[in-house]
Amino acid sequence: MKKKLILAVMISLMTCLTNYAFAEDQESRQAELDKINERLNRLESQADKNTTGKKGNDKVKISGNVYIQAEGAKADGESYEDHSSKIQSDITITAQLPLGWEAELMQRSQQPFSNTGDSFSTNTETLTLSGPLGGGRATFGRMYFGTEKWDVLGDTWVTGGKFDFGDQVKASLMVGRLKKGYPSWKNDFNQAGDSPLYRYLDVSTNISPKLNLDATVHEVRDNGTEHAYEANVLYKMTPDLSLLYRMFKTSLPDTGTGNQGYAVKLTYGNFNLNKAHSQSKYIVYRKLPTNSQINTGNPWLLDKRTLRFGYNYMIEKNLALISFYDFRTKLSNDEKEQGFRLRLQAWF
Repeated sequence: MKKKLILAVMISLMTCLTNYAFAEDQESRQAELDKINERLNRLESQADKNTTGKKGNDKVKISGNVYIQAEGAKADGESYEDHSSKIQSDITITAQLPLGWEAELMQRSQQPFSNTGDSFSTNTETLTLSGPLGGGRATFGRMYFGTEKWDVLGDTWVTGGKFDFGDQVKASLMVGRLKKGYPSWKNDFNQAGDSPLYRYLDVSTNISPKLNLDATVHEVRDNGTEHAYEANVLYKMTPDLSLLYRMFKTSLPDTGTGNQGYAVKLTYGNFNLNKAHSQSKYIVYRKLPTNSQINTGNPWLLDKRTLRFGYNYMIEKNLALISFYDFRTKLSNDEKEQGFRLRLQAWF
């Protein structure tokens, strides 16, 4: 009934616009103009009724973040060198589709501040179609994997399909191809510049309200087949204090420093994007032999033991200061270095 009413008002509005265009005198034009205003008010009133009390009713949503950061590192006795100082923005466009599906595109733009001549760039990082399927949720397209979740993979992209399902025990399955050129410096992979076949299985569950377990198996196939394994244990000791243990291992050969790495992270506080002045402090100890990953990921952390002190602070809602300072020691020769990051980041 509402759709028919809106359609009738729109047809009437079009009629008034036509009459206004062909009116012969000022009085006739003014009369039609009054009718146009009246019908526009009716449409606006009906639109307000249809959207009252509804959130996320828009078909297209734009969100993202932008940050400016200084990041550098130095060996003992030397001065700091720029590492990844830049300004960067990620803009995500999400379109709601029928049957609960949605399309998402993420565009990344960045301008490095280094003195190496790096220039401005804009790239489409992800393009996906996702929605409910068979009791779970399916995602198809180009997906981004970051090091926060997949230390053994590093930062990379996968084009393929992913299926998430489960309630008490959550699982994810994926089959796809890794970004072309990945990981050209590891073993015999990708000598022809192909996009290797990639598969993974991830399973996680809450053993208790305080304890979460997560395990992942990765497989990469190109000129050879390599596997990587991850296990994560997260223990919430109190609402403000948590302990995370991570272990990762690959089937790559031991080059002298091993192919198994681990990290231990102690976090205090609750850093929340929606809560001004929320904050968190953390300490992380990592041991990452070069072949504990099957991609470069964060090469400045490979072949190193790293002790990191981090601090995150919400200045205002959706505006944060993010920082850390590292003390690093190379596993292969005991050389020492330090590194830092200072970032101002806003979300919208």
